[in-house]
Amino acid sequence: MPVRNLQLAQNKFLIVYVISVLLCFSPFKTLSLISPLIVILLMIFSVKVRPHYNLTKLFVFGILYSFLGAFYFFVNRDFLVLNFLFYLLTHAPFIFLILSYQEIVDRKMIQRMASITIKILFFEAILGFLQVLYRVIFISRNFDGGTGDSAMGTVNLSFGIGDGLASNVYFAIGLSALGVLAIASRLFENRKVTTWSFLMIMFTWILASVMHSIFLMMAAIFITSGILVFLMPKNKLSFFKKQLNAIRSIMGIFIVVTIFLLLILPSNLTLIQSYYEKTFDPEKMRSTKSIATLATVRELSEDKVYQPFIGLGPGQYTSRASLILSGEYITSGIPDFLHSVSPDLDRYILPLWRGYKSDTFQAGSTYFPFYSWLSVYGEWGLLGFVILGLFLTRHILKMISNVNQVNFYLIIGVLIIIFYIFLLGVQDNYWEWGQFILPILIYAKTLYYLIFKAEPVVETSQQSDNNQSVE
Repeated sequence: MPVRNLQLAQNKFLIVYVISVLLCFSPFKTLSLISPLIVILLMIFSVKVRPHYNLTKLFVFGILYSFLGAFYFFVNRDFLVLNFLFYLLTHAPFIFLILSYQEIVDRKMIQRMASITIKILFFEAILGFLQVLYRVIFISRNFDGGTGDSAMGTVNLSFGIGDGLASNVYFAIGLSALGVLAIASRLFENRKVTTWSFLMIMFTWILASVMHSIFLMMAAIFITSGILVFLMPKNKLSFFKKQLNAIRSIMGIFIVVTIFLLLILPSNLTLIQSYYEKTFDPEKMRSTKSIATLATVRELSEDKVYQPFIGLGPGQYTSRASLILSGEYITSGIPDFLHSVSPDLDRYILPLWRGYKSDTFQAGSTYFPFYSWLSVYGEWGLLGFVILGLFLTRHILKMISNVNQVNFYLIIGVLIIIFYIFLLGVQDNYWEWGQFILPILIYAKTLYYLIFKAEPVVETSQQSDNNQSVE
């Protein structure tokens, strides 16, 4: 269905996207709960791309979600309705994926989107670098250890030490994920990414010292490279060989980042061995993440035999919604009328969480007794993983089967982000951090639309002859 005023609709969409990016780097983290709803409403009533169709889809989704709640209400004797509803709010960024707006997506809009993103990220990177530099000069005297906690950009404008509220994590993941998508867009348009912009963004991301972000991004790049090598359709191999420079560049970036890490962050790297021992070595295990996982797999499944298969229901275990409503997840607490503690969370997870907070040995989210993978398993069971796996596999194979010499870089960018976000789920409940998830989903979905619109250029015999004569 054609849009009456394409230019106006694109301008409004870009404004909505910019709002989501500014909220991503906003110091007001509580906005993460309502920012997705603001964006969704703006998409429907301001951008107005198929508003009636999108409203219908949202209405149908609401009905299905209500039926789902009724099902778990009868299955789980400890089901909490408030938790179920609050879960929808914390996962609101993914509701954006329901909306349809492919009619307004074209190369010109992607070009503008990339330009805006790189400018914002470049500003954030410079600010983050200055914050680290201030700490190096006046406090720590080196780049190692916890110095990277100071890299927070506009998420926290202070100069000094980190705030202990994961602001540098918000900053680093938003910087890296949006940076990948912007660079993929630039390569798609055959436009050089400004060297200084790219280096500044990557340099500050590394200085932030969010080690799991760095290693999981590298893992996502390697998985993407492997998929392109092994799943590329045979009839596409002829042009793929010409694109091997992209793979070489990816590998080159990996080598450079690894060497850089070894040079400036040695003590951060040595922590990896300690993390491994405390997580996997039975004699040294102190990781509450490991203990919580074992308790869920062994004890919870014995108490509620249906849990391994269909889970306890949305918001009923370790999801961020359940943790927030317990009143023990955020320091500011919640109003009494919103206090709602899941019995299973209270039985298996909260004692570990209290112990972690009171323990002198703390190592951030690496040892949290909750993370997205555990939340999906606990609240959706194996069925949740199967549905998620089928959804991702379907879209990944769809992109690979439609790869051509034009959309090649878009596919690389989207695949890296898919695996990056998926792998981040092993660290914390990152899938519910709407503040940085929202703009990433918006950008990735927009590129996904363009992947199927970017048709390869077919040269006619006459054009070929003309080109040869010119040569």
